[in-house]
Amino acid sequence: MIELNKISKSEFKAEILQSKDSIQWFIWYFNNRVGGIQYNSLFRNKIHIGVCFFIEKNHSIEVGIMIKKQFRNSGFGKTIINQFIRDRKKSLIFHVSASNITSQRFFQNFVNVGKLDIRQEEKNMVFTTINRGLL
Repeated sequence: MIELNKISKSEFKAEILQSKDSIQWFIWYFNNRVGGIQYNSLFRNKIHIGVCFFIEKNHSIEVGIMIKKQFRNSGFGKTIINQFIRDRKKSLIFHVSASNITSQRFFQNFVNVGKLDIRQEEKNMVFTTINRGLL
């Protein structure tokens, strides 16, 4: 299980700036005054493995996740997505840039096993939870 700890907007920004990859997408959210963003650090066995944010809307929650580079391809992304899907109370939405092939392939695995749906938008692929079994 991955533990989420709330952090401030400035702590989140510092984490993203250290990463240097995926920075444009996160900084867009950070700078565009999207209301109601909750920022979190991700921990596994007390080791800081990344950050995420949630934007809660009426019927859905938009989620952004960044796993630190040294922890990628270690199963943490799969674990946290499965955890979010299992614990959700609303539909989850994950936006992936059309140019981010690695993330598209990652999320496609969840489509292939029936946990997420996919749709194409102008500049993004949008992965959403299938609305079965909401808590």
